[in-house]
Amino acid sequence: MSLLVPADITAMGFVAESFGQDSAAFSAWLQDIIEEQESLLTARIGATAFASGTPSVKRVSRCLVAAELLQLRFVRLSEDVGVTDKEDDVKRIRETRKEYLAEADRLIAAVLAGSPVDATGGYSGSVSISGSDSLLLGFQA
Repeated sequence: MSLLVPADITAMGFVAESFGQDSAAFSAWLQDIIEEQESLLTARIGATAFASGTPSVKRVSRCLVAAELLQLRFVRLSEDVGVTDKEDDVKRIRETRKEYLAEADRLIAAVLAGSPVDATGGYSGSVSISGSDSLLLGFQA
């Protein structure tokens, strides 16, 4: 079962025209990409973590799908050989894709570590106490 639906992705600003798709086929095409990326994510974090459907896991799914779509967009723009007015677009696409992948990696690490980092990038921390009092020297209890 997918955590995302095509509407989640179109809400991020991805449109059929950017991929040479017509609107009717775009939703089915997006669903295929969602399922592929979520399958890869399940393999990385495990079925239990994926099935939890936490905001972090959903955000990772969105990031991975967006990164894949940006790669496909990059390929599409690259096919227009000799078109120099798209260099800025290609650069922005590459940078945005890197950002999505970095965020996905950060969130995957948090999910695997069991950290409850939410999709807004909130902080989750813990404290580890050692058996040594040396850290407290000079401080009155």
